[in-house]
Parts: sequence; C-alpha cells; structure tokens
Amino acid sequence: MRWPYGTLSRVPAVGALQLLGTMMDRRDLLIRSAAGLGALSGATAAFPSRAARAASHEPFPRVRPEEVGLSSAGLDRIPEQMREFVRQNKIAGAVTLVARHGKLAHFVAVGDADIEMRKKMRTDSIFWLASQAKPTTATAIMVLVDQGKVRLDEPVATYLPAFKNIKLKSGSAPQKPPTVRHVMSHTAGLAQPFRDPNDGAYTLAQYANRLASRPLEFEPGSAYEYGYGLTVCGGIVEAVSGKLFEDFLEANVFGPAGMKDTTFNPTREQWPRLTKTYKPGPNGAIVPAYNPFITQDWTVKRFPEPSGGLLSTTGDMARFYQMYLNGGEIDGRRILSREAVQTVTTPQMAGGKPITYALGWQTVPPPATGGARVLSGYGHGGAFATDGFIDPSRGLVTVLMIQRTQFPNGGEIGAAFRKLVAEALG
Repeated sequence: MRWPYGTLSRVPAVGALQLLGTMMDRRDLLIRSAAGLGALSGATAAFPSRAARAASHEPFPRVRPEEVGLSSAGLDRIPEQMREFVRQNKIAGAVTLVARHGKLAHFVAVGDADIEMRKKMRTDSIFWLASQAKPTTATAIMVLVDQGKVRLDEPVATYLPAFKNIKLKSGSAPQKPPTVRHVMSHTAGLAQPFRDPNDGAYTLAQYANRLASRPLEFEPGSAYEYGYGLTVCGGIVEAVSGKLFEDFLEANVFGPAGMKDTTFNPTREQWPRLTKTYKPGPNGAIVPAYNPFITQDWTVKRFPEPSGGLLSTTGDMARFYQMYLNGGEIDGRRILSREAVQTVTTPQMAGGKPITYALGWQTVPPPATGGARVLSGYGHGGAFATDGFIDPSRGLVTVLMIQRTQFPNGGEIGAAFRKLVAEALG
C-alpha cells in the first residue's frame, strides 16, 4: 500500500564496501539490555533525565515472539529480507522493530549507517523522521486541548493573529476561516511555501507567519492537500504555551514517554549515531545524498520544523506509538486523555466526503474483504522511507527505520516489512 504522505526513498550499498558490509551483517545488532526500563517503571510525578533514559536501547521487556502470538520463524524473515535489500543496493541498512501487548518481540539492526566510514547500523542509530514526526506535533496540540487551552474548531487566527487577514487565490476572503482542525488534517487550503535559502534560520514563529502570507488554494474544509499545516500547529503551541516548541515537546511528550534520543538538533554525544542518507548512483551502486535537516556539525542549529524536522531512534518511536496504543499513557504517566487519542486518530472529512487522513495521523482501514494477515490502524511515514504503524485490534506496534531518497517504487521496503509482520501473526 502506498502511503499518501511521501515514502519517497531507499538506500543501498556499493562494490567492495557492500561486500564487507554484507559479511559483517552476520553479527546483526540485537542489543539485549539487562537493565530494561527499570528507571522508567512505576507511576511518579517526575520522569528521568535524558542521561538516565540512555541506559537501555530496548524500549520494552523482550519476550519470545510466541509468548505474544507471533512466529519466531516469521519474524526472522524480516532481517533476511532487509539484508537482501542491502545486497540489491536498495538500502544501506535498516532497523526494524515489532512489539505486541507492550512486549518486544523483534528488534534488529542490519547493514550500515555510513558505508564510507564503515559504521555499522545499530539499534540506537538516529534517523531523520521527516513527516513521520507529524503525529508528535499533533500530540502537542492535543495536550493543549486536554488542558482546555486550544479548541480544534476555533479559527487559527485566535491563536496566531497573522492568519486574520488570510485570503483565497482569488483575493477574496474565505467563507469561513481555517481552523485548528483544518490545519491538522491538511484541509485548510494552505499552499506549499516557496523554498528559501533562509528556511532553516527562521524562528518557528517567523516561519508560521510566513505561511499566513500565502493565499489559500481552496476554501477551508472543501478539499485535502498535503502540506505544512502541522507547522502552523507548532506555531500555535508556542503562542499558547509561551514555551519554545521543542521545550514544550520535551516537557509534555518526549520526557514523560521516555524518548531519550528524540530531538530537532542532535547533541555532540548523539552526532556519531546519525544515519547517512543514500540515493541511487551509477552502475547500480548507491551514493550519499543531501539531507536538508542534517547540519554540517552539531553546533549549527536548525529551527524546529513541526512538519518534519525531528530526528529519533527506533526505540523512542516505539515508545511513542505504545503510548497511543495504551490510550495515552505509558509507564503510569498519562500524556493524553483517551478522548484525545480517539479524536486525533479519527479520519476526517473534506468537501463532505471522508478521507483517510486524521489529525496528523494517516489511517488504514481494515480491508473490505477481511483478511487476518493485513495490518490496519494508523501511523505515518517519512520522505526518506521511515515508517511507524499501530494496529490497535492486535495490540501491535511496528517501526521501520531506513534513510534513502530518489529511488523508484518508494514504498517497496515498507510494504515488504508490513507484509512480513502480518505473516508472522499467529
């Protein structure tokens, strides 16, 4: 299934370095931490520091797959398939995770994070999420909804005055102003912004106001067009909370959820774990690709783009998804109300017709013909082919982390991963 939010890319391996990487893949990085999540267990008003949270790579207790209704043999096919993609120069490496009922059944790294530096992929390698980050921004908005500080059907201009005079392309005022719900569901009519050499240097408030200066493509609520609505949501979070967007997320989402490596700007300590992006090269090889969200070194900071600027690890994102699967809480800490989780993951309407996009989440309904081995639920992917998915009916969380761009058949890796997960269900 092609995801409509842009799984555009993949990453392969080259020549002699590919051979070396393939041979070294035999020692897939299955990190088994005895420490587990002891520091995070138990309800408490405080949550551990980033340093304390760094003790374990594994997001949940590990169990034999059969204990949670999964097939060990079936899950073993996942790294086999990822190694085949490496051999085919479709990815440089990958990290895959499958959890069920809050237990870790599969967590494997294969291939390379950086072919040229001969740096192996690790389960705690850090990836650019691109649009996979959108649900975290939607979560920040829903925290404020739970607090009674934001209303979904309130005009955006209530919180960001720059949107008070927004116009349609015709120059006339819209019949109704764009609301928070509209920008969260890509039904506001916001046009894609022009690219600007200064994009990464603006503050979030400046960038959100620039989006307000562009005319709307259509009447709010009348159509769906994927775009930068979640960036506007980040501006709302800053305006309402009085905090920087990244600080609000750390205090209200990442910290309480135990997401130790999720950040807009990696630290000096995190920098060596960044994963390089690859694209197709000559003669079937793969070569390093430009990533606009990785700066030249850790001292150069980029503004926190709410639509896709986050970097994270497989384990961190698994904890985020498990929090949703749990109805808004994890390790005894409530981040969202159950009502907020239900609201933000419910498909929306555009022009009086249902769409599969919810509020910052993409939904996948069950197949009309049934099918026990087809995943359904909600998730989100990113432009460089990362992907996360929640199947509530099965208590299932899946995460695929790769970094690739400009490959044909952009959804191939993710589709193969989800198919193998579905086939491993008992």
